[in-house]
Amino acid sequence: MRNKKIEDKNSSIDEVNLVIPQSNGSNILFSWNGQEYELVIDMSYWNQPYPIEIFIDKIAQQYAGEVIIGESKKLGFQPVKYKQNINGSKTLILERWNETKLINS
Repeated sequence: MRNKKIEDKNSSIDEVNLVIPQSNGSNILFSWNGQEYELVIDMSYWNQPYPIEIFIDKIAQQYAGEVIIGESKKLGFQPVKYKQNINGSKTLILERWNETKLINS
């Protein structure tokens, strides 16, 4: 679901750019305010196996990885391996090959 207008409990209308459904019907929403995405959720209906702080950290970590890959591709690098480490960090391995031509004399 993208760019759907909804009415919240305060009767204001938000533009929702991303919806993550929850089994209890109280969805996790993200709304673009012109500068950044805002998380829109009623915390009393949070129905995930981890706290919201962990959820936000995971989103930030995934976003950072996507930005690094995107910017690296612009410089000619390709992702080779993206590994989740035991401590929760991630390791990204990139490679870039130099294309040199050999000239026989």
